[in-house]
Amino acid sequence: MKITKKSAEKRLLKTISDYIRLRDNYTCYTCGKIDSNPRKMNAGHLFSRRHKAIKYDERNIHCQCVYCNKYLAGNLHEYIRRFKSEFGDEEYERLYKIKDDKTDCTIDDFIRLTNYYKDKIDQQRSNKHHGK
Repeated sequence: MKITKKSAEKRLLKTISDYIRLRDNYTCYTCGKIDSNPRKMNAGHLFSRRHKAIKYDERNIHCQCVYCNKYLAGNLHEYIRRFKSEFGDEEYERLYKIKDDKTDCTIDDFIRLTNYYKDKIDQQRSNKHHGK
């Protein structure tokens, strides 16, 4: 079966979402709610996914409950406040400046990133299993 660009991107989005939820211990970045049900937790973006240059940048993505991500439109005031507190104004400004850079991912890019995040999932699970 031939892999299409759309199917490769869909697989990447699922993989990175799984990684973000695991990395953030299924804890909402903006309200602190914890829920290990993946249907109730999203991978929320600081800057919208329409900004392709940082769409898959894990610094731009954090676990969010469905309520904050969907019903509060990302709860951006709290997201920005916490992001700047945690990473600093400089990192926020850096992402802001590069978010509109032109980028066009290929199928190979999607596959490479998917494998990268699968490896990170394995590392997270291994670290949790070994108490790290």
